[in-house]
Amino acid sequence: MQTPAFDRTRVASLLLLVMVCLVSTLHAQDKRETDAAALKASAKTLVQMLTAEDFNGVRQQFSENLKLELSPEKLRDGWTNFTTQVGSFKQQIDSQVGKRNGLDEVIVKCEFSKAQGFVQIRYDGEKKIVGLWIAPLPGSSASTSRESTPQGQDEVATRFKTMTTTVVKMLADENFAGVREKFNADMRTRLPEDQMRNGWLSLKQNVGAFQRQI
Repeated sequence: MQTPAFDRTRVASLLLLVMVCLVSTLHAQDKRETDAAALKASAKTLVQMLTAEDFNGVRQQFSENLKLELSPEKLRDGWTNFTTQVGSFKQQIDSQVGKRNGLDEVIVKCEFSKAQGFVQIRYDGEKKIVGLWIAPLPGSSASTSRESTPQGQDEVATRFKTMTTTVVKMLADENFAGVREKFNADMRTRLPEDQMRNGWLSLKQNVGAFQRQI
């Protein structure tokens, strides 16, 4: 029995649709893999620049806003403080690509002479760096040797209390620009100065003028 022409046409259309969907899926998967590989390559190069202390080269990868926040001198100071904790650089171990707040992010795990650490890099849609963090890897000797001791915990608590007191005083003086200087780049993006001002004024309307810290 012959298949009606209508049925043959419908089957052919269905097969064509399936093929198009498969091609589209494979293309999207290839693009994601290509993008991830490009991000990993970019992050690898950035870490190489950091270890070579090419801070001007690092800043060339930044967005304009991050360039204003992180000068070559600040980068150098941050890297020097970091390597004081973890020791001299030995090698990059691996890297992971993900998403954070809608932005591409690469975390590069590295080995140093005293401990392991990581470099966390966040990119905008134009593949410019909008966030950069370096720290000892949690659980490594550098991240636990000091702050895990009672004395280290007391020092952390004291620093936190001092910072909190300072920030509250700045808010009371309505020095919102000064408060934002205490923020990291991600927090500055999340909390603009005008939003902070409006929130503080709204709080004063509800509870009255600031008197003192208790």
